[in-house]
Amino acid sequence: MSHTDQIALVNAQNTTLQNIIDQNKELLSTDNQKSIYQLADSANLDIINKALIFAYFALLIVVAYILVFVMQKNIYIKAAIMALFIIYPFVINWLVLTILSYMGYMNAIINGNVYVWSNY
Repeated sequence: MSHTDQIALVNAQNTTLQNIIDQNKELLSTDNQKSIYQLADSANLDIINKALIFAYFALLIVVAYILVFVMQKNIYIKAAIMALFIIYPFVINWLVLTILSYMGYMNAIINGNVYVWSNY
């Protein structure tokens, strides 16, 4: 096989590969658009999450001020209220997921669907 024939074969392979790459780019272009929209939604949720965390800590400071300087109750009651506010972010996620899971199971029982896949 001559050198010219080898170059022609490589060029034919390159053309075939380029066609396959172009076809794949056309197929996957919608996934790129989807990721762009999901990224914007994710950024919005991140901003909302940061605002809610800031609001929670501001509320925690207000509650601490009220407990220390305004409320005239027993120190143990004040400590219990403050402890509840401090552990709230750690417990609420588990509590919500548990309630949603039980609601899903109850819905399955009521509707007669015995096969429930929990995505929680």
